Amino acid sequence: MSQVPFKRSNYTLSTCDLRELTQEETVKVSQSLVQMEPWRTLGYSAESLSNYLHRPDPLPYKYAFEAKVFLTKKL
Repeated sequence: MSQVPFKRSNYTLSTCDLRELTQEETVKVSQSLVQMEPWRTLGYSAESLSNYLHRPDPLPYKYAFEAKVFLTKKL
């Protein structure tokens, strides 16, 4: 792939906004993730995962997802 798919830190879409995670959000997300696989088996701490998620890095892209509308799944 020669083009970078996401170049900006924030995107406004018709049904949601994508924006950079805040430090507070990375702490909350990390506390949940370390209780799930593979992070639990690998022994990650919430602090180390939060630090990884919040550090500046051109890849991977780490966005918060904020829905503008109620999302449903049709069965």
